[in-house]
Amino acid sequence: AKETMLYDNVCPQISHVNEQEWRQVEVEVIKRSKDFGDVKVWTDVLISKSHPKHMGTIFVPDFYWKVIEYKKDGTTKREAWLSKNDPANTDTKAIQAIDNPDHILKVIHQYYPKFDPGFN
Repeated sequence: AKETMLYDNVCPQISHVNEQEWRQVEVEVIKRSKDFGDVKVWTDVLISKSHPKHMGTIFVPDFYWKVIEYKKDGTTKREAWLSKNDPANTDTKAIQAIDNPDHILKVIHQYYPKFDPGFN
């Protein structure tokens, strides 16, 4: 996690979302890494092309998403989260952002129809 915290690898996130729900998502991913070893992680943001939000000249994402994959007892498991980057999102737990990879792929394709995130 520390290796990815670079200034050129950041996007604006509503402070409550960052301090609560998304922080808990990151905690869950780290737990899986400790419990199961190698964990593949796909994560990104979704920014509207037709109605983008801005903070100065910087684009502000509508959503943050994450999909992870790991082996548990020889079986491949996948977990996914989708978090709305909006002041109205007052969720405080990772469980409130739980989603499934198929749905996240559909949402991604609503924003970027030709994008292949690599987890499908």
